[in-house]
Amino acid sequence: MNSRATILNSIESRAALERAALAVHTNYGLGHRIVISMVESLLGPLVRVFPTKSLSDLSRVQKIMVLEAGHLGDVVQLTPFLQNLRRRFPNAHIAVLGRPGLKNLLDVQNLADELIPIQLPWAQWLPLWRAYNPFSLLLLRFFRDILRLRRREFDLGFVTNLGDYRPNLALFLAGARRRVGYGFAGGGLFLTDIVAPDLSRMHRFEMSLRLLEHIGIPVIPSEKLLALSPEDAQFGREFLASNGIDESDAVVGIHSGAGYAIKEWGEDRFRELADKIVSELGAKVIWFSDPGQPPPKFIGDNKDIVGASLPLRQFLGVLSCCHTFVGNDSGPMHMAAGLGVRVVAIFGPELPEWFGPLGAGHQVVVREAMWCRPCWRKCRFAERYCLSLISVEEVKQAVFNVVGRLARQENVAEARL
Repeated sequence: MNSRATILNSIESRAALERAALAVHTNYGLGHRIVISMVESLLGPLVRVFPTKSLSDLSRVQKIMVLEAGHLGDVVQLTPFLQNLRRRFPNAHIAVLGRPGLKNLLDVQNLADELIPIQLPWAQWLPLWRAYNPFSLLLLRFFRDILRLRRREFDLGFVTNLGDYRPNLALFLAGARRRVGYGFAGGGLFLTDIVAPDLSRMHRFEMSLRLLEHIGIPVIPSEKLLALSPEDAQFGREFLASNGIDESDAVVGIHSGAGYAIKEWGEDRFRELADKIVSELGAKVIWFSDPGQPPPKFIGDNKDIVGASLPLRQFLGVLSCCHTFVGNDSGPMHMAAGLGVRVVAIFGPELPEWFGPLGAGHQVVVREAMWCRPCWRKCRFAERYCLSLISVEEVKQAVFNVVGRLARQENVAEARL
């Protein structure tokens, strides 16, 4: 087969793979796809009018930008990507473009040199007419902030989500010389490196690592995702001791919140679960609340349930002392897994195969056979059945399984000594 035929076949196979990825990763209907094609046709001339010269020599990379539209849990899943990026470019300046709330975690974990706060219109919980109103301050500020980045002359840029013309366009407008991302959901023309999706590796963290592999950066598995300073670890131990929790106690952490209300199983159910963990398992429960929020009033009803509303570093210190953590598909759940704490994760509208906790020994509780999953935070029913049909007994059993497994492992370790 001649070289031209080989190229044509590779293009055809790539196109088929991207069509499959679009079907697997999105629920875009025909109308949505037509809109994307129209937007690409209208904005395509931008690439010709404002061309950028791609940087092929990675040894010359000094400034890197990473566009991240998610919340804290998404950053935890992005940790292997950022760690390998830092390993390859130890002296480069790495900037993350994302929500202002990501700064504390990035600073504490030293995952980037800078957070550039930016409000992405499509990542806000807003009606479409507000997010894309051409006269809205949100959209005008977005374009102003993105275009200002061109002055900084970034060498390398990444879009870490699943591929969409909007973040790809933002990376182009920001002026990164080499732009790496997925194009199967649109916007590939704004990238210099369109990464072919691997449908056998669909988890969020694996898809981000695929970006590095595409440009020849070796990926080394991370032994630990989140680091903990000695001071924060000491704070955690002292917090437990000051609340009457001994080293011999089984400790279960609970956080009932999530980044979006549609992902929340329900505080009342978590309270019932906490009572069962205390009464039937004989464990102590630490009920985590977001910083600045007081613990629920019922916390004082049971001395074995301790409330904790702490800043990020202290939260991580106390969280690391838990043997098991129970929570929704949320940032605290991913942070617990990142610290090596065994997790029981309750999933509703999202797919665990994409966003499940990283590491071994975790257990996911999910209502199977929900044809509408994932719904992208837009439930079509009057009730979130994917969560309401998960019983307290199911979650309790998952917690008991994880705690029992940990106890057996500890007994084996003691017997070996």
